[in-house]
Amino acid sequence: MLTLQKTADDENSNSSDTKEEKSPLWSPLQRWCLYVVAMCIYHNSEFYTTAYFNPTALKADSFMMVHSNMYTIAVVVSCFEFWFVRPWIYNPLIRSLSTTLLILSDDSKFYWFLNTIPSLGCVLLFGGLGLRILAMMTCGTNFHHLIQSHQKDDHLLVTHGIYKYLRHPSYTGWFYFTIGTQILLGNPLTTIGYGITGLNFFQRRIKYEEYLLSQQYPGSYAAYCDQTYIGIPFLSF
Repeated sequence: MLTLQKTADDENSNSSDTKEEKSPLWSPLQRWCLYVVAMCIYHNSEFYTTAYFNPTALKADSFMMVHSNMYTIAVVVSCFEFWFVRPWIYNPLIRSLSTTLLILSDDSKFYWFLNTIPSLGCVLLFGGLGLRILAMMTCGTNFHHLIQSHQKDDHLLVTHGIYKYLRHPSYTGWFYFTIGTQILLGNPLTTIGYGITGLNFFQRRIKYEEYLLSQQYPGSYAAYCDQTYIGIPFLSF
């Protein structure tokens, strides 16, 4: 009896150790809270960075809360996917796949992969946000949320700092920030949707902006383009 009891205790102990080896997944509440914090930082940084470095361009819209209908729709869709599609579709699929992997082999790598996804989202999110803020600070009074179709007398072509390497770092940062938010939330559909929409948007916007800059700075802007990168995948002009 003592031997059987000891064997059962050993099995329970080994089972507990196996469970403890698996780090817990990011909870939905953790993901959501971090997402809300990131969005608050983003919108407030847009306003207060503009207020400090380019106060003449400051207005209520500088918070960039409702800068387009597409942006509002995208945020609503991502929230819907997170709170409704994920619990009813994604989570059962993940549990089913985890059970299958547990039967076939050790599923620790699968759990490690699931833990890595939100961490990757955090890196892209805060890295992109930091890049955008740095771009706004470096550009100073030359930064505007709207494309300036007419050159002002005090407008300069910024080529120092981060602009020495990336010619549209604020766009690059914003692109990776938005993708990062969806990876953090674990939204595969809106991650793809944000990526495609972002590429289409910046394809048109950057092309138009570079056309204007080439007219405003003939010769010098073309040489500047040859020495810098855009930093957004699949975009090249």
